[in-house]
Amino acid sequence: MRSGGVAAGDSFNRREQAMENVWFRQHEVENIQKMRERLEAQRKQLDQFESHLEEMEKAAKVRQESASSQ
Repeated sequence: MRSGGVAAGDSFNRREQAMENVWFRQHEVENIQKMRERLEAQRKQLDQFESHLEEMEKAAKVRQESASSQ
């Protein structure tokens, strides 16, 4: 048995648990940051798709108007 008995063991366990908690919090923060970065990339891609779609709709409207005026 260690010197200090059960109290030393409890202290060690609390310290170990605190270190694990810190690691998990840091890991969670990193994961949240990565998710935010992926979300931002997806939003940019969606903006590009929307812009392209609007261009296609405008082109289709112009073609439709020119075909109906003939």
